[in-house]
Amino acid sequence: MTAPAIVAGQRAGRRTPGLSMREAVLGKVFAGFGPWVPLRRVRPIREEDLAAVSAALSAAPYRSHTDDLDWQCTGAITDLIAWQGTAPVGSGFIHWSGPRDAAVAELVPGCPEIFRLEVLASHRSKGIGAALVRALEALARARGFDQVGLGVGTANHRARALYERLGYRVVSDSAYVDRSEYPDAHGQRCTAEEPCVFMVKDLGSATPGSSVLRLAA
Repeated sequence: MTAPAIVAGQRAGRRTPGLSMREAVLGKVFAGFGPWVPLRRVRPIREEDLAAVSAALSAAPYRSHTDDLDWQCTGAITDLIAWQGTAPVGSGFIHWSGPRDAAVAELVPGCPEIFRLEVLASHRSKGIGAALVRALEALARARGFDQVGLGVGTANHRARALYERLGYRVVSDSAYVDRSEYPDAHGQRCTAEEPCVFMVKDLGSATPGSSVLRLAA
């Protein structure tokens, strides 16, 4: 049984007999991306991926990859997984309704936000992070958005340099504090704070072949 997915040579949102309710919802979610979105080796998480993804990639604190799949089924986000053969090696999310920080959302209302980019340490510096960003941009462009954004820590100079190479620029007066919760060594809930700025990229029009992606070997 194959869930509907955005892959090369497959029409998004096609209903296949025998799909689970969750997979049927995913078909409706991806139908909004347009008839064809030719992404290769980078695709939205599916139910049958959960065991492999959970074994390889860390979920956000107090969440599971099942939670993320359920969130994706609501249409609020898309969770893309990058694969090296049959092994998941990275992931990235896009929040469709706009920036998650309220103050940033006032500056760039309705701009989809890329977030929670992760690449396994053993697979970094191979172009996988950039491939994930471009795949998320391709989804946004296919939905008709002309701009996409992301937050980056002010101390994370390496990530910011990557985003600048990919065409992102800092939004004026977009400094904010990203807060997340995590368990300490004793299992107590703590809050981490990271000063960030928000960056945006104008997507422009798609060009032939621009959304066909291949990960480094």
